Amino acid sequence: MIDLALVLALVGHFEPVSRKHLVPYLGKFFDSSDRTTADALSILVQGHWLQRTRCSDDARVSTYRLTERGKYLLAHPRGWMVLRVARKLFTTCPSERARRRQAVLVQQDANTALQKLERAVLVPS
Repeated sequence: MIDLALVLALVGHFEPVSRKHLVPYLGKFFDSSDRTTADALSILVQGHWLQRTRCSDDARVSTYRLTERGKYLLAHPRGWMVLRVARKLFTTCPSERARRRQAVLVQQDANTALQKLERAVLVPS
């Protein structure tokens, strides 16, 4: 399984990084397939922790940058909790249980649910 917090840290270290270089690097680093790596990046983009920018000349070329929200999540000691839930909400390779959870959240808004969780977990009381 790919550690989403570590992916954020690596992208933050190398940013801006092209998808062409990032996917094979992460695949080797985590010993995972390109599909699993692309899923992890997709989760982070949907959670608005990574920003994916497409090249204006060629839409197939894109780069990733860490957003301010991603930097905050990475620096927070309980950020891993939010990433764990985000994986279940946004994965494109869900388990049967995660698939049921996603079906319920389609009726609601998954981003709204994630933002509520972030406020509950990351905002100091």
